[in-house]
Amino acid sequence: MAQVRGLYTFNGMLYVVRDDALLRIDAAGVATTIGTLNSAAGAVDMAQNLTQLVLTDGDFLYVLDGSTLSTVTDWTAGARIAFVDQRIVGIHRASQRFQWTALGDARVTSALDFYSAEGSPDLLVAILAAQRELLLLGEDSAEVWYSVGGTAVFERAQSEYIQYGCAAAHSAQLVGGIPMWLARDRRGQALVLAGRGQRVSTRAIEERFEGRDLDQARAYSYSDGGQHFYCLNVPGVETTLCFDRTFSQWHERAE
Repeated sequence: MAQVRGLYTFNGMLYVVRDDALLRIDAAGVATTIGTLNSAAGAVDMAQNLTQLVLTDGDFLYVLDGSTLSTVTDWTAGARIAFVDQRIVGIHRASQRFQWTALGDARVTSALDFYSAEGSPDLLVAILAAQRELLLLGEDSAEVWYSVGGTAVFERAQSEYIQYGCAAAHSAQLVGGIPMWLARDRRGQALVLAGRGQRVSTRAIEERFEGRDLDQARAYSYSDGGQHFYCLNVPGVETTLCFDRTFSQWHERAE
């Protein structure tokens, strides 16, 4: 069975990564193969600047520029990428480092354009961008960096440090512009956090996480009629756990 690994709308088209193929689907539902990735399984993260669609499969960074899909050299790809101030920013695999591209062109990178999130000795798991800020989620902690431009490019927010990490890279999503993620503390307690680390999961929801391998959990978000939803799929949990952020209520969906 074909595996859909990621979906993203860009310039009025739907882009789909299915197995190792990047497809473009127009308004009439016609699918065109644009290019091929170097992997055929696992979640793919996507972001965009004004003219390019950028993808990562955790091993490589890809840029769709017009109709050409190319692999970026001089980049140690990780599971997640984000966009802020015309730069694509991504975490390095199995590292505390995050790296960024040139302004407006994700094909141009430098091995020296990186910083390390060193507030805690843990590895980065995910990254989210909101309000020109970067939320860097490690295994046991999280910290906030600001886009400041100039030669510094980014600076750490000295007073903002979260004592919870991220249990699954692809559980971190923006929900109505607010970060949400499946978190875990150093004692192994799993819970869902929002914003700057506010707990939104209930004890009943957190019991669903106990004894589970959470690394492969995945979430998506969407809005409907002014309501914003965070939907979490956890291996071994038969239902999708959904949080209605507008009314701060949880429910489960069987399909």
